[in-house]
Amino acid sequence: MPECNPLGNLPVGTSIADVSPSGRVPCLRDGELRVWDSLAVVEYLAGPHFSAVDAFYAPVAFRVQTYGLQMEPAAMQYVSRLLALASMRDWYAAALQEPWREEEHEAAVRDILLEDRRNT
Repeated sequence: MPECNPLGNLPVGTSIADVSPSGRVPCLRDGELRVWDSLAVVEYLAGPHFSAVDAFYAPVAFRVQTYGLQMEPAAMQYVSRLLALASMRDWYAAALQEPWREEEHEAAVRDILLEDRRNT
């Protein structure tokens, strides 16, 4: 499973070069594989079920779901198709279990969110 390690959480003394052989970010690490070009990361993560466009739009689909947004019928069909994919459902479930939080952003939306779905 690819790993997400925000740069602020790297051990003291770790440099970008220790994480990314190119010295650039983002850098995806999946076992011994390193992918550091943004589009290449998206294409790698997209896999066989997504296009790069789908992968970029996936977070928007989650926001449509979270905030109950209404869109034109064709756009809602696209959102529904994305959200119905097993890989999207797996991603959503994994995100709900993610322990890493950025407290500053959490505090900014705490009064806006109607429901905490992490424990459902």
